[in-house]
Amino acid sequence: MDTEMINDKVSQGIMLISAEKYDAAKLLLEDIIAEAPRTMEAYIHLGNACANLGKYDEAIESFKKHY
Repeated sequence: MDTEMINDKVSQGIMLISAEKYDAAKLLLEDIIAEAPRTMEAYIHLGNACANLGKYDEAIESFKKHY
């Protein structure tokens, strides 16, 4: 996956979170991380999606991976 495609997908994830579609955002961001694990921004947004779903342990792990 090239950088432009990754950035586009991260932007889609952000839009899904803004639209309160947290499940869809979580799936998309997990896919990005699986394909491009060095995409640190995806971990932040995945953490946000998880927190909004009440999956706090997953959110914490995602935030930790970012740092």
